[in-house]
Amino acid sequence: VCLDDQGVYFDATRASRLEALINQAGSPDRRVEVDSAVRALRLWREHKLSKYNVDRGGGFKHRMPAVILIDQVLGDASIAASGATASTFEAMLERAVALHGKDAVAVRTHPDVLAGKAQGYLGAAARAAAVPILDPGVSAEAIFEAGAAIWTVSSQFGFEAMLRGNQVRCFAMPFYNGWGFCQDNAVGLVAEAARRRRIARPQLPDLFAAALLHYPRYADPVTKKPIDYFGAVDRILDWRKRTPDSGHTVCFNFSAWKRAAAEHFFSGPNANVTLTKRCDAAAVKAIPQETTQLAVWGRPDDGAFLQACTETGLPLCFVEDGFVSSIGLGSDLRTPGSLVVDDLGMYYDATRPSRLERIIEDGALPVTVLEAAKAVQESLLGQG
Repeated sequence: VCLDDQGVYFDATRASRLEALINQAGSPDRRVEVDSAVRALRLWREHKLSKYNVDRGGGFKHRMPAVILIDQVLGDASIAASGATASTFEAMLERAVALHGKDAVAVRTHPDVLAGKAQGYLGAAARAAAVPILDPGVSAEAIFEAGAAIWTVSSQFGFEAMLRGNQVRCFAMPFYNGWGFCQDNAVGLVAEAARRRRIARPQLPDLFAAALLHYPRYADPVTKKPIDYFGAVDRILDWRKRTPDSGHTVCFNFSAWKRAAAEHFFSGPNANVTLTKRCDAAAVKAIPQETTQLAVWGRPDDGAFLQACTETGLPLCFVEDGFVSSIGLGSDLRTPGSLVVDDLGMYYDATRPSRLERIIEDGALPVTVLEAAKAVQESLLGQG
């Protein structure tokens, strides 16, 4: 969240705390922070971070346009506050077509417009000018990596494109314009006043540090405690490792009260779960076509079921309550605090190998994992 005692970052009609931080960023007494700023920006780029850290799309199916115009939600507060109107979007479209031709230009519609939750500015005008609208399946990441030039009025998409090295042209005064990083096409009194205030010419890491390290406040949604930018990045990267990006898992032998646990462990941004109490060969043959993984509660000895799973060619894992349980687990039908997911067998079945056996036998665990294990052990003992 952003707490600002002077204004708010998207309002270019007046000064804000963020503007003050950016103006101070290049001063000699702030240069000691440059290493931290460079590291923070490197993490952002290396891990392809964003305001929205859920990948909901893919790459271009057809030829990539040279210029992409970013549409915004009708009536968004950042538009008027950055000195723009609906005519600003029309002017941006007209200039892009005049400079590059309609075949080299495309419009990226706002996700809320695609979801039917809002209206945009450029949809009708783009269709009237025969300018294509990007397929909704094209992700922001694909646009950045393709190197398209980004034209925007005041969208934060322009800020993220700038951080990733794309050429950005602004037609209003979002917080990142006026510092020398963008092609500045903003006109009007708001733009003129903002340029008079934005006097610094910081390096990109300095701007990044002001906007991402110093201006916002971060809290860990798990521990509920304050953290910094680097702690927030650690949390996001940890979730990415543990959460499937896509796929469809069919869970067999899962009772209804275990649904929450299954969805926590097997679902993700684009990953779905189907639960069934059945555990037989007929249930396997009835799985949806889009299934990518099979999971079964326990370690059944039903040979026909296991053979049917093998014949699908899909990965199969066995699931049980883990070693960190919840008070009331069992007859009280409480959600478990952890699950064991084993692709070989099950820890309690000594008649065959298990993934736990393999992990212990291999023994070559990274130092970071051993340190995390020690911390968890101390936490469990400390909390009883």
